[in-house]
Amino acid sequence: MHGAWRQTWVHVFASRKTWSVTNGTTWAPSGSHDQEGVRLRLVGGTDGYRYRARQFDPGTPRGTWYEYVGLRQTLDGLAGYQWQLGPWTLKAFAGVHARRTVTEIRDLDLGAENKGLKWSVAPKLVGEAWWHISDTGWASVDLGVTTLERSYSARVRAAWRPQPAWSFGPEATVAGNIYSDIRRLGAFLRYDDGLHEVSAAAGYDWTTGQQTAPYATLQYLYRY
Repeated sequence: MHGAWRQTWVHVFASRKTWSVTNGTTWAPSGSHDQEGVRLRLVGGTDGYRYRARQFDPGTPRGTWYEYVGLRQTLDGLAGYQWQLGPWTLKAFAGVHARRTVTEIRDLDLGAENKGLKWSVAPKLVGEAWWHISDTGWASVDLGVTTLERSYSARVRAAWRPQPAWSFGPEATVAGNIYSDIRRLGAFLRYDDGLHEVSAAAGYDWTTGQQTAPYATLQYLYRY
């Protein structure tokens, strides 16, 4: 859709041990989203996780099993720029990442519980690239990194577009922090009529120390 200067989206992710809901808006204050120019972005989200881990302490040679149940709320405020270089659309953002984490640690042997609350703020960088290969194909790369817990993420997609509004293909994601690393491999289906965009994906998730699990995502984006 030509002339749209805002994009708002909702993204939902679900796996066996984790889930997340993210909502964001990107503004193009100096023009429309299909033109070069300044970009402003605000993103908020909530995610939850549950996993078990064995901790070895003095006097417990067999270790103690703990269950970690967490809820995180995040907020990103970013400013950046978009370039149009032939078939490439490139975006770069820098800003602030804020996170509120509530963690409940359960001793599975004693039944004891311990709750913790933590607020954290750190700088964040985001990069995005879209390659218009042809009228029947495209590829994209999305990158994100913050000094908070040395968190990082990267997703790559490649698509075949048999019809102007429909495309599908494989996707691969790597993400993690100082505690764990995640690898995801799946496939996606995308519908985009220029005003509305709907994307769904599914595949498998490999997380450090956890069993392989299926995942699914759903995203809706509106341009106006």
